[in-house]
Amino acid sequence: MREVLINHNKGERPEIKLTVRRVESSVFNTLGFDKHHYLTAKINPSCKCFLFEWDGIPVAFAGLLNTPRLGIPYGMSISRIVILPDYQGLGLSRIICNFCGGMVKSLSTEENEYKLYIKTAHEKMGEALGRDKSWKGTQFDGKSRTVEST
Repeated sequence: MREVLINHNKGERPEIKLTVRRVESSVFNTLGFDKHHYLTAKINPSCKCFLFEWDGIPVAFAGLLNTPRLGIPYGMSISRIVILPDYQGLGLSRIICNFCGGMVKSLSTEENEYKLYIKTAHEKMGEALGRDKSWKGTQFDGKSRTVEST
């Protein structure tokens, strides 16, 4: 893997220019993103997968799923988003979520509105999206959910 030299002052964020490519779901495992996801190394093979590169170096992965819901037949969700550890803390997750949101929104027509959802247990990511005016929270934001068994 190639090193990326970043010339910026401490406390400043570098200029981030990402390249995105549509890839097969197997890339999640072959490039090692599976080792850095907090839930599981498995990915749904029907995900629409995207690889984000910075100066030709893979830095992030996102997987989108069609997830229609009652009353929202054109719903999609971010199933997986992984930022490699060396690139965390740069605000990439918000950039990637907004990119995915724009891509999904572009599928909308006058008759059918597409919506993108994400459910995250990552506190900092949830806070970042909560501050972003492009995203709207749900009734469950900031609350843990429990499942009652009978």
